[in-house]
Amino acid sequence: GTLYQDLQTETNSNVIHRDPIIYDNINHEIEFIKDGVLDNIYKNEKHKYVNSVHHQGIKDLGEGLVVEAISKSDSLIEAFRSVNGSDHLILGVQWHPEFNGNIENKLISSDLLLSFFLNMIKK
Repeated sequence: GTLYQDLQTETNSNVIHRDPIIYDNINHEIEFIKDGVLDNIYKNEKHKYVNSVHHQGIKDLGEGLVVEAISKSDSLIEAFRSVNGSDHLILGVQWHPEFNGNIENKLISSDLLLSFFLNMIKK
């Protein structure tokens, strides 16, 4: 796949994905791909907002990967997963679940993603 090395200069997006002053207080709405892994994990979340602490982004996914979530405002890929059909799962997210502390009440639950991960590694 390929990356945008700098979203601000390489895309026409007006969404702020990184700001060193307000850092992990930035957030935006995402949209999960219907019936995907993340859509199932977060099916009961009313407001689907994540933090945004990155200046790079996925431009084109690599072979064997599919989109799991996009930024609702600018359609930037926010999450992906593998489709290789084996007994393991590769799941990547662009946001930082570990940074939810400052604006936790505005964001999707990081605990749901962590619980999913822990259940997967128990198998």
